[in-house]
Amino acid sequence: MAEGVKSVKIIGRVESAGDTAMRVDWRLKLGKRWLDPEDAERLAKAGRGTHVVKGLGLVRIAEEQTEALAEWRVAAAANSEAAQTWPRYMVFSLFGERGVQLNLEQELQEWRSALEPQPAKVAAADVVELPDFLRPYQAHGVRWMANLRAQACHGLLADEMGLGKTLQVLTLLHAYPFESKDSLIVCPASVVPVWESEVAHWYPHLQTAVLCSGQTFETSSGQQPKLWIASYTQLRRHKHLLESTEFGYAVLDEAQQIKNPEAKVTQACCAIRAVCRLALTGTPIENRLLDVWTLFRFIMPGLLGSRRRFEEAAVSPDPSARKRLEQTLRKQIAPFLLRRKKDKVGKDLPPKVEMDLICPITEMQRQVYEGLLNQGREELGDDLQAAMQHQAMNFFSLLTRLRQACCDPGLIRDVEVDLRHSGKIQMLLSRLSEALTGSGARKVVIFSQFVQLLKRVKPLIQKAFPEVALFELTGETKHRAKPVDSFQQQDGPAVILVSLRAGGTGITLHAADYVFLLDPWWNPAVESQAVDRVHRIGQRKRVFVYRMITQGTIEERIQKLKAEKRELFESTLGNLGSASDLREHFGDLQELAKLLPPE
Repeated sequence: MAEGVKSVKIIGRVESAGDTAMRVDWRLKLGKRWLDPEDAERLAKAGRGTHVVKGLGLVRIAEEQTEALAEWRVAAAANSEAAQTWPRYMVFSLFGERGVQLNLEQELQEWRSALEPQPAKVAAADVVELPDFLRPYQAHGVRWMANLRAQACHGLLADEMGLGKTLQVLTLLHAYPFESKDSLIVCPASVVPVWESEVAHWYPHLQTAVLCSGQTFETSSGQQPKLWIASYTQLRRHKHLLESTEFGYAVLDEAQQIKNPEAKVTQACCAIRAVCRLALTGTPIENRLLDVWTLFRFIMPGLLGSRRRFEEAAVSPDPSARKRLEQTLRKQIAPFLLRRKKDKVGKDLPPKVEMDLICPITEMQRQVYEGLLNQGREELGDDLQAAMQHQAMNFFSLLTRLRQACCDPGLIRDVEVDLRHSGKIQMLLSRLSEALTGSGARKVVIFSQFVQLLKRVKPLIQKAFPEVALFELTGETKHRAKPVDSFQQQDGPAVILVSLRAGGTGITLHAADYVFLLDPWWNPAVESQAVDRVHRIGQRKRVFVYRMITQGTIEERIQKLKAEKRELFESTLGNLGSASDLREHFGDLQELAKLLPPE
């Protein structure tokens, strides 16, 4: 006892268990001495604290060591036969645990180094010739995914929107096929025709089938392997077929669709069995860090640990704990995440010019806006945090109505006014006049999340610009491809009105070079999705993006908040867009939404 309390070391001996798995043999060590299996198991079960070990005295196990053992659900094992077997990629989860030491056998060290981000190494190890029409970064993306498959791993291709993730995946399926297994693409229903079209254009020899009630995995002919294309809704309806089917590749497009861990569609996606799993998204983080955990629950189950521990760290009031989580997360997912941005790899893309158009507020707008705010304060009080916690639905309903008043007071129930009482619409018509007339006639995309606003704007544009072709794409549009194709092929100036829900993903509008965001979204990721329908591969002209913001209102305050946090958001692990941002930056409802005089 005279030597005082000794700290124990937890050491995991990691060795191969076949080509795709590894075995972890946990041991406890005190100084230079290995503990007997009985003592080691007893200490591991006892957990953190100070314990007496016969012949050794007082032994201490730290809290983080206990958490590591609990997370891996293991007690110290006497030999390899009793150790647990895991997918090889779980080595990177072990590296994320503090308080443990790993000893990797030589083969696993070489395997780990093969996953390091060294493009030259990936290319050198690969002899498959890829098509000449791929851009260099796209060819690297294909080889990166192929290397993950070769190492029995899975990945997240998170290239910025407009860089050709669809083409990279189809090239992977073409150049590195599974000879005897079908593959599966899951995407939003509106994007199913896009995948069919891209296959027909680039690799028409690939046999495709769209999952529906009359055509399922059970009816597959068993001849040439198929590429199944399924909407998230259809996959959920056919979840019962997934247990008996193993695919070669399983790819989730617009993978942010599964960010809710409880949703049935998420559970259906996580039930997919495949040799190689891939997720595609230009916005890996839309609102919160849990989005990443859910994505990797599909891609590599277990890599990021339990949801409980992850959430506790993500929402911890201790900033240092959240910082540690982000640092650990970056390290863990780095080998399995590839994200390129247009300003780095899209050198042939013309520049994108973004600017805020500060729009004057009319007297009618002012009256409606202040009336809504005063009514909201009476109902919710001024305590922002209390309102968001206890009356969240009413609070966010108020914010939506305030934003509608910023766009067009006529969107508010029981307010009947001409659309020209909107300073924002007056500004829009003025800017459209510059874009649509004269020798420099352009094509213009106008985005809004409010379909009713687009319906009210449409006749104004028709009247002001009768010679200009006008198209519309909303949730009510039966054939999405028709207005998009007509707009793209139209000779001369044209305008297309697009609702966020219908046109935020899965379409290409690069014939346009002017974009107006009538009601800028608070989440920059969603906003970028819309803008990148225009600024993407194939665009030949400089793109002008105008965010229309009503002066002195909640819109202006949120835009400043977004600007302050953009650097954080643009990192892979940004966290802008969650409700907590409002609580952290605004003390009360008045500070958030009060109408301010012009500066």
